[in-house]
Amino acid sequence: MTINNNIIYFNHASPHNQARLETIVQWNINSYFKKLPDVHRLIADFQPLALCLQETNLKNNKNIPTLKNYKGYFKNRQNQGRASGGVCIFASLASEHENIPLNTSLEAIAIKITSNNSKKICICNLYIPDSADLTLTDLENLIKQLPRPFILLGDFNSRNTLWGSNYTDRRGRNIEKLLENDSIVLLNDGGSIDWSVQTSYNSNDHWPITLKLLKSQPTEKSTPKWLLRNPNWFAFFNTIDNLLTTKQFDTLLQTNLPTDRDNIVETFSNIITEAAESMIETRNLLSPHQFGFRKNRSTIDPLTKIHTECGALEKENHLLMVSLDIAKAYDTVWKHRVLSAPQKWNVKDASKTANDIGFAITHSEENNLYKIAPFSSIYNAETFAILEAITISLSTNHDKVLILSDSLSAITSISNIHTKCNLARNIQNTILTNPKTIKLMWVPLHIGIPGNERADKLAMEAARSPDSKLYSHVTYEDEIMITRVRIEHTKLTHSHLKRKEPRCETCLNELSVKHIFLECPNYQNARTKSNLNTSSLKEAFNYGEEKRILDFIKIADLASNI
Repeated sequence: MTINNNIIYFNHASPHNQARLETIVQWNINSYFKKLPDVHRLIADFQPLALCLQETNLKNNKNIPTLKNYKGYFKNRQNQGRASGGVCIFASLASEHENIPLNTSLEAIAIKITSNNSKKICICNLYIPDSADLTLTDLENLIKQLPRPFILLGDFNSRNTLWGSNYTDRRGRNIEKLLENDSIVLLNDGGSIDWSVQTSYNSNDHWPITLKLLKSQPTEKSTPKWLLRNPNWFAFFNTIDNLLTTKQFDTLLQTNLPTDRDNIVETFSNIITEAAESMIETRNLLSPHQFGFRKNRSTIDPLTKIHTECGALEKENHLLMVSLDIAKAYDTVWKHRVLSAPQKWNVKDASKTANDIGFAITHSEENNLYKIAPFSSIYNAETFAILEAITISLSTNHDKVLILSDSLSAITSISNIHTKCNLARNIQNTILTNPKTIKLMWVPLHIGIPGNERADKLAMEAARSPDSKLYSHVTYEDEIMITRVRIEHTKLTHSHLKRKEPRCETCLNELSVKHIFLECPNYQNARTKSNLNTSSLKEAFNYGEEKRILDFIKIADLASNI
């Protein structure tokens, strides 16, 4: 077994290597040590790929439990008088797995693990106490940090009639809003994951739930066709007769027929519809891959199946998919309602000519035209446009903002939590630290959205017009200076490669980047004016500190020596 960067590789044979590695178990255990025999029983029964537990009731850094052939990842409550709450994930040593650091106030822990079919999947274990408040922002910020595909499981203590509760509470409503995200699916009906409740474990007021990762989709049976030439009308009539004898219809027949005719017609129509649906569903006359207009199914489910089965995104391969379009299906959608849901629109676009590059932002009746340095790329212009659109939206009194962009590369970079682009990081920080709900949406060119078409024309005008505002941003030369000081390799500090080792003329110390930025009294005024973080070189050069770095260099008049 070798350990490298918190990723565990198991590279020799053992009996546990034969584990199925296809089952995930999740359970609100309510005290790990009290239920330890049941934990061993779960492992013996299911040999899970991962065991996710809530309410472990462990104290931090005290009596950390271990399980044979498993590695534990824990998040315990801090500063508690007694042990309570907490979550953990035990991952099988027969698989490759790594911890995913999370920046959240929620009791959550996440790992990335490889299943038996060599697919990598993120598992996030979450516990929300019944007395705690669960906001939509908390959930969205958590999900943004999870690599896809992911499974978010745990004890949410959230009630909603959508999943069988008797009533809907605030947490349930927030999760319902979260499910409106087109990339999130509520797993409640088979698919790529089959789950079941293990009622034989009776030592707790919660039952364990097992989730089985399927290697492939269930084999589709041939779909029977209606026997229109020789139908079994006798069976259909019997079904109708059974429904006609219900108390509801008998009651309606006893009322005044002319007065309640509409009610009788409506009830009779419902009876026929229920009979037909019952016949169709109980005899499996529809394909299991049909999702539209069926109970407990969503048209989002096929997207999850495609993503799970093809694995093209994970392997960075190309995917060719044929999609059949039903005539006028999209035309029946209330597009104006969908597009008018946000309270505020910001539409932006960028354009480049032979000598200039510009971008435009249009919102309400106001247009903003900007130019940036001609050596910049279209990607830079599109990303600057998004940042400026966010800045404009912050000055409005709207709480919800939707920014439309036709730059898929910019949207992808901003949505990637591991992006190396400083500008994308800046946008992420701006969105996450602002109380407003700001969402970015990619739209293809020329699809009839008036704001997008107008922004496209204005961007071309911005690149050509001499009246466009010059957008102040980090130039290519500034990026070079920032990079050089971060790697501590500048002209001033490495002149000894051409002549003798440099020394500070004031302090007579070795002339290094650290000495210049943090120690030398000659530059104390520059540090103060630029508000440079002087706690450490790492903090001073951290992402998001680019403006302070440049301000220090310019105030200290060091640009030519960097």
